[in-house]
Amino acid sequence: SSGINAEYGDNDDVVRRFGMCVESDSSGLLVQRPSRFFKSNAYGGHQKGLASRFITDVIREGDVYESTGDIMRDDGSGRLSFVRRTGDNFRYENRNASCGELEDILLRCEGVRRCAVYPMRHPAFLHRVGMASISSQAGEDILLAAITTTLATHTDTPPHFLRLTHRELPQLETGKIDKVTLRRLDLREGRVYQLGARGYELIEGGGRCGGGSDTE
Repeated sequence: SSGINAEYGDNDDVVRRFGMCVESDSSGLLVQRPSRFFKSNAYGGHQKGLASRFITDVIREGDVYESTGDIMRDDGSGRLSFVRRTGDNFRYENRNASCGELEDILLRCEGVRRCAVYPMRHPAFLHRVGMASISSQAGEDILLAAITTTLATHTDTPPHFLRLTHRELPQLETGKIDKVTLRRLDLREGRVYQLGARGYELIEGGGRCGGGSDTE
């Protein structure tokens, strides 16, 4: 079905002017007319899911469009190319960082069993920051050194925080890592390191690696 690119901000919100969505002339959120399925089923009555899926007042007041969840780029000739999924980035020193790309980089580190990188809010930062939760059986000092070296070699947008655990990361029935559960964890739960001028440093008051609080 046909769609339009709505301008998308750094905080994962559509950009509005005078209450209406702004159509992007480069990259933006692809929205489309709601399918008959979503109109009739409305996510099985789950209003929270419905609210996040549909966007109102896009072109005209009162209209409703369905978000595809895809950020697309217009090459100027009417052809769209995929950029990323919404909610899959954060800001590092005024640059966009891709959570998916960082996950691929971290999985190259020896000893990293599974990892999940996701954006989160922090009161000390204007934009969303990046957190990497990593499951590993390796020694913490060796693992941290490997992660630091790998990130410095392969990216200029490292995650602001690392959470290290010996336990398995929480996962959904599909086998995918449950990032929603991970986002709810406090920064002082488990072994959490924050990136500073001297590299990653343990946040004071964090629990021991593999403790019960870092995956519950």
